[in-house]
Amino acid sequence: MLPHSKQRIRTTPLLSLILVLALSLTISSCAVFRSPAQHKQARDTCIANSKAARARGHFEYAKSLEKQARINHNRYIKSLGNTATADDRYFSLHEPYFPFGKSISMLDLLKKAQEDQNDFLTGTWLWLNNEYEAVMLKYHDRKPEFATFDYVGVITDASHSGWQRGEAKIFLKKTASPSLYTGTYLASDKQKYGCTVIAKNQNLLEVSTAPQKRRPGFTVQLLRGKSKQKTPTSTTQRVATGTGFFIGKNLLVTNYHVIKNNKKISFSYPKKNKSYTAKVALVDANNDIAILRTSESKKDIPYKIESSLSLGQETFTLGFPLTTILSQDYKYTQGSISALNGINNDPRKLQISVPIQPGNSGGPLFDQKGNIVGIVSSSLNDLYTMSQTGSLPQNINFAVKSDYLVNLIKLLPEQRAILNRENRLTATDRAILIQKLKNYVVLITVSL
Repeated sequence: MLPHSKQRIRTTPLLSLILVLALSLTISSCAVFRSPAQHKQARDTCIANSKAARARGHFEYAKSLEKQARINHNRYIKSLGNTATADDRYFSLHEPYFPFGKSISMLDLLKKAQEDQNDFLTGTWLWLNNEYEAVMLKYHDRKPEFATFDYVGVITDASHSGWQRGEAKIFLKKTASPSLYTGTYLASDKQKYGCTVIAKNQNLLEVSTAPQKRRPGFTVQLLRGKSKQKTPTSTTQRVATGTGFFIGKNLLVTNYHVIKNNKKISFSYPKKNKSYTAKVALVDANNDIAILRTSESKKDIPYKIESSLSLGQETFTLGFPLTTILSQDYKYTQGSISALNGINNDPRKLQISVPIQPGNSGGPLFDQKGNIVGIVSSSLNDLYTMSQTGSLPQNINFAVKSDYLVNLIKLLPEQRAILNRENRLTATDRAILIQKLKNYVVLITVSL
């Protein structure tokens, strides 16, 4: 045999039979099934085989299995139809990375940020689309893959089902310019993007990612969270805020996701140095509704709950978005009903063009007469939509239909008084109408 010549691999009939059987088993594990459970099992089997193939250096084979896993995942979601949840839809081939350990507490993350309080970048940052909250920290414990970076953004809260507290979301490196950073950004499915970050001012970062093959780049904005000057102690409490509104003498409504896993619920009115306590009376977790019983009594509620809805109908909301950055006064936004169903024709939701931000959750959606037609609940996942369609959605928001609130109210002893109420608002001027409605909309604060 000549030097440098390639030696052929000899196969025996027995070895050929084994290879054929192995291939047929792999193909069958990624085959198309009819039930959601079988689609899901096929997807998970493909992922497991892909990881095993990568570990053995068979990268092309692993890629083909990953492609089939994505196909099976899409079939799984399609087979679920309207019953598919956010947890069902989430899909990633990438392992999470916890730079400070998977069990790190919120208090420990805040303490780490406090250690570098004189550094501009460290501290809490909020995604403008309300999808993530992260603490930016100096990066000391370095994984080889990310060894050149100076900072890591670690998730402290996420509305996206695929992310956990302590996971790395963004890695940044200093440049010659004090307001410019480069790094790696992990999208909603944990796909890595190269990125540049510009500090627009002391409280705003703009993250721009580079496009990838078949995946366009995108831009997200991060707002600085609560002041990091206060040293965390063992008594530090983490709080969340939302909006609520009265439906009865001592009954408030908000979103379930605002008050879930709470230790204490309170509410207040702007510019009044007093808060009131509230306790959970009823919840409908599937439809994201919670009714609270309060210590504050509110009489003569002037609006009713309206179930009649029309496409293009004008609507508006009052709420308390971004209270850590903006004022804690009422914020008014208006728009219209864009669609009578939500994502994947979800009959529980309305699509609305009313602009909303973090903190609007649980707020009332009013019609022109001041009646309740829905509960403001969520926005479309910008990054997921970008990764799936290649375009960034514009002002696509959702509210829970009032019909589902009515169903929950029917379980209350006060149901007749609430559901038989008539509208007593006579003002046609929007500014006058808002002044009257403000008295029944509150800022909800939840200790977690």
